[in-house]
Amino acid sequence: MFLQIPLEMINYFINTCACFAMPKKFMNTINYWLEIPEDQIKKDWERYEVSTAGFLMTQDIVEGKKLRRGKPTVHEVYGIPSAMNALYYSLTCSFTATEFTGKETMCRFLVRYGLNTDLHIELADRSICPTEELYYQICRDRGLLMFFLNHVLITQEICGNELDLINLVNKVGTYLTIVDECRRVAVNNTEDIQAVHFSYPIMYTINNDKDKGQLLLRLMQERPTEKSVLEYALSIVKSSGTLEHAKKQLYLLKREILEEYYKLPKNPFMEGFISDYIDPSVEFEEITWELS
Repeated sequence: MFLQIPLEMINYFINTCACFAMPKKFMNTINYWLEIPEDQIKKDWERYEVSTAGFLMTQDIVEGKKLRRGKPTVHEVYGIPSAMNALYYSLTCSFTATEFTGKETMCRFLVRYGLNTDLHIELADRSICPTEELYYQICRDRGLLMFFLNHVLITQEICGNELDLINLVNKVGTYLTIVDECRRVAVNNTEDIQAVHFSYPIMYTINNDKDKGQLLLRLMQERPTEKSVLEYALSIVKSSGTLEHAKKQLYLLKREILEEYYKLPKNPFMEGFISDYIDPSVEFEEITWELS
């Protein structure tokens, strides 16, 4: 009974608000190098879902999100206190006894997790737009990618796998995050504006167009709900040239991803993944997958 409600909330998030198809494909791709047995990879994936759900639920609370992917967020349905209990449960069940082999990695991970959560709170509460450099740091340390990377690192320590996959995982995660955030703007999704979430398109607009950027920031500070205001704020983002700039950055990121991949043993699954998902030429509104 004690665990029933936290599990119910986590399952609600996973089944209603989350989108894990892309990370699962990436995990299976990385496993070609790690060679984790099928039964173990299944357990790893279940822990990844739970731990990532906990982080994203926290992010929703911090940013005051009422919707995620068009569905009510967990704290809107169950209340903030209950949602926080589910978060704590997700953290404790993320690590099994065998993972204490990687206790140093886990400690580093928890420190980064705490610092990044504090940073999210600071930026959202004070409406401070990060620089592009800080955006990349946040992107690297955000839950969806960070929990995945943590599982990869701990598994490598346990299995004695010495391949350096960190840079590749980081760069792929950053690439996918930028694409997903630009896709939301391209399809007229205003959830990031309502939540004062400094996605790549919003961050670029505020930092590179002084007048329109400050107007956008003021509108976001009000946490608007009226359709006309949200549409106007979105038009500011779209007219800033942010999507065109993002395309240029994605081409550079793809080059860096390929450079990291070529340092590693050949992986046919990775080549397929790059062909299917690391393609800057695809228009954002044509993207059919979602990351979060």
